[in-house]
Amino acid sequence: MPEVSVIIPVYNQEDFISQCIKSICSQTFGDIEILCIDDGSDDATPVILAALAQQDKRIKLYRQENQGPAIARNSGLRMATGKFFYFLDADDFIEPQLIERCIEHIAETKADIVVFGYRSFDNRTGVSCSVNRELRSSYSSHRVFTYEDNPDYLFKTFENYVWNKFFDASFIKTNNFQFEEISLTEDLMFTCPALIKAKRLTYLDEELVFHRIGLDTNLMSRKDEHPDDFIQAFITLKEFLQEEDVYRSLLVAYRYWALSGIQYNLISMRTPDGCRKFFSDLRDWGFAQMDLLDIPSSYFQENSIFDSPVLPAFYNEVLDDNYDQLLFEHMREYYTVVEILHSVSAENKETLAGYDTEIRSQREQIAGLERQTAELQNRISDITEHYESLSAEFNAQMNSAEHKVGRLICWIPRLIQRMILKGRSEQ
Repeated sequence: MPEVSVIIPVYNQEDFISQCIKSICSQTFGDIEILCIDDGSDDATPVILAALAQQDKRIKLYRQENQGPAIARNSGLRMATGKFFYFLDADDFIEPQLIERCIEHIAETKADIVVFGYRSFDNRTGVSCSVNRELRSSYSSHRVFTYEDNPDYLFKTFENYVWNKFFDASFIKTNNFQFEEISLTEDLMFTCPALIKAKRLTYLDEELVFHRIGLDTNLMSRKDEHPDDFIQAFITLKEFLQEEDVYRSLLVAYRYWALSGIQYNLISMRTPDGCRKFFSDLRDWGFAQMDLLDIPSSYFQENSIFDSPVLPAFYNEVLDDNYDQLLFEHMREYYTVVEILHSVSAENKETLAGYDTEIRSQREQIAGLERQTAELQNRISDITEHYESLSAEFNAQMNSAEHKVGRLICWIPRLIQRMILKGRSEQ
C-alpha cells in the first residue's frame, strides 16, 4: 500500500498535463500512487497520459464519460489506497519537496490536515507571484489549532481549495467526505466540512504549489454554463453548519465567504446572459436560501472581517432591483482592468522574472543570516555560561579559608621585604 495517493481529475488538458504529472513523478518522496481520472477528454490528453504511464508505473489511469470534476474526484477517492490524500488540478504543478515536507509536518503534528502556501502562475506571462493570504496573521501563531481558535476568519483564511491541503486518509474516510456532484464550486462541501471537523489543523509556511491562472479553457472560465452551482453549494454548506450545530458560531465566516464568492462570480462571468441569470437568481431565491437577506449596515461595522467598505457597498448595490445591467458593465470593466494588469508585455516579462528570482534569493540569504544569528546567539550563550561558571569558581576561591590563610602567609614576607627596602633607602 503506498503512503500517499495523489488524485487528479483530467479533462482536455493536453497543454499542461505533462508538466503536472512530471512534477509529481519527480517528488523527493517516492512512495506514492498517482490516480489520473480522465473525465472523457476528446483532445490529446489520453495519449499523453498513456505515454507517461508507460514511463512510470506509479501512474494509474482511469477513464469515465464526461461528468465533471466532482464525480472524477469521488471516483479517485474510492480507488485511493494511500495513508494520505493529495488533490491536484491537471493544469497546476508542484515543488519537488511538497509531499516530503507534508509527510514530515504531519508526522510532527499528528494533524488531520496540513495547509501550505502557494504561488499564482500567470499562463499569459509565465511569471509566478506569492499570494498573500490571511494565514500568517490569523492562525500561524498556533502550532496546531482548530476552527474555534479564530472562527470568523476560517473560510477567508483557508478557502475551499483542495490543492493547497494535505489530508490524513483515515480522517477523510471516517467522516465520509465527498465532493458535491455539481459542475462548479464542488470543493466547497469537501473542504469546509473537513476544516470544521478537523481536531488538529496545522500550517506549513512554505509555497509548494503553483496555481495556474489566466486561462480561457479551465472550469473557472465557464461559470456562465452553470451559474446556479455556486448558490446551491452555499445552501448545502449552510444546511451542514445547521446540522452540526455550528451555524451560529460560524455565521460571520459563512456570510463573508458567501458574499466574497458572489462578487467574484459576477466579476468572472463571460456573457451578459450568464451574469444576468446569476444576478436575478440571487435576488429571486438565492439570497433568501443563503441567509443573506436584510443584513443591516451595523452588522458589517461590528465584525472586523468586513474592515474594507468594498464588500458591504457591493452587497447594497446588488440588492438594488434596477442595478443588474449596470452592475454587469461595472464588473466587466473591473475584470478587464485586472486582465490588463496580468498581461505583462514581453519586454517586462524577463524583468519581472528577475525580480522574482532576486526576491527568492534574498529570502534564502535572510534565512541563512537567521541561521548564523541563531548560531552566534548559541555561542554567546555558551560563552556567557562558561564565564559565569569561572566567575563563580573564582569568587568561591577568593572566599575560601585556604585563600585567606595564603594571603596572610604571603603578607609576612612582603612586609619584611618592604621594611628592608625602606631601610636601604634611608641609608
